[in-house]
Amino acid sequence: MWALLERLQHKRSSATGMVTGAVVGLVIITPAAGYVSPLGALVMGFVGCALVYPTFQLSHRRVDDSLDAFPCHGVASFVGACLTGVFAKDGGLLYGGGLRLLGVEVLAAVATAVYAASVTAAIFFVLSRFMRMRVHEHDESIGLDNACHGEMAYGMNGATPISPFEHTQGTFKSAGAAQCSVASVTESGNEDCADLEAPSTSCSTVGA
Repeated sequence: MWALLERLQHKRSSATGMVTGAVVGLVIITPAAGYVSPLGALVMGFVGCALVYPTFQLSHRRVDDSLDAFPCHGVASFVGACLTGVFAKDGGLLYGGGLRLLGVEVLAAVATAVYAASVTAAIFFVLSRFMRMRVHEHDESIGLDNACHGEMAYGMNGATPISPFEHTQGTFKSAGAAQCSVASVTESGNEDCADLEAPSTSCSTVGA
């Protein structure tokens, strides 16, 4: 289902997108595991992915969620809990159980979301009084794999995503440009990426 939605939006499907769809499907079926039929599980996956996919397109300008953890796990789990009230063999809406189980599932999902958000916000606030909650901008620019672990995970071969949402936007820039940005940081005296060297031809191309 996820690959189909990608193809409808971008005229192509990606391996990353299919893996993302598989993870979303697992999250959706988790609250219903053992309570729905195999066919019901498949339908939940199709319907759930169709509902979750649009949330990956939301703007992230005010949310630091580079891995799309909230739509993948937060939204998908909420959708899965609600769909359990529809497809559950014992008391589900489609099995003659009426709206009772669906109402209970929706109420439980909302209560869980409110509790999780409140406790997380409280923990975040307390920690922010004693420590920095976001890495420095120059560490973000060279990549945390390099700044924190001393190695580079992306940008060495082929192409690197412009944004962290490759599986929904499918926009790329050349690896040479990415490496030149790293090289420029290195030349400025940043010790974190001193071990990285960009090919001079790529830099001269970008500079031209």
